Amino acid sequence: MEVYEIFPSCKSGADFEYTVTNFLQSLGFNANRTGKDDGGIDIVAKKRIQETEYTFYIQCKYFNTTLGKHPIQEVYAGANYYGGNGQPVVITNNRVTADARVYAKRLGVEIIADPEWTELRQVFQAKKVINPNVHHGLMGIIVGAGGRNPDYVMQAVKREASIPSDREQLKLEIINNFDAAEEYIKEAARLQQSAAQYQQKAMTLQKEALLKNLDYG
Repeated sequence: MEVYEIFPSCKSGADFEYTVTNFLQSLGFNANRTGKDDGGIDIVAKKRIQETEYTFYIQCKYFNTTLGKHPIQEVYAGANYYGGNGQPVVITNNRVTADARVYAKRLGVEIIADPEWTELRQVFQAKKVINPNVHHGLMGIIVGAGGRNPDYVMQAVKREASIPSDREQLKLEIINNFDAAEEYIKEAARLQQSAAQYQQKAMTLQKEALLKNLDYG
């Protein structure tokens, strides 16, 4: 299944869950829907890379509005309900607010939303990695698979096993602050892009209205 097929075939949240599950299965994941009593988790996806099996607890949100913090809280709690031995992930067809992305980073929740899907489409169409910055977790595995780059996949699943010292903890806090600032900058850029698109649509409509006025004037 290609990335561009994810959205057109979906009519509901259940459709989206099935489509995401099938997409992950096509990439070699052992992915299954959890059913009604899901504890905030819609899909459990597992993939063995070399000698290690990686588990992802996924909540799918097929929304026509921008997501806030609530799905992140749900999937974080759900992952712990399932034992906390995997990575919590929110997958949505829409955007996620900058505040929610910052919140997700603090909790260790991965997000695959509209900007990530845009990158994935580019990767799968080009059959190579587009962004030189390595994504981690599920997104990284998918990018590596679409870009046909096993080395990228290995970088994506690396984990820091050691407990950070006080100095390292301070460094992490500083990095978190910079990460938060980066998310707000990205969100501002996305909003500017959307504003430019709407402005272009408005100008087109104004032009059409003026031409019609001249035709009937």
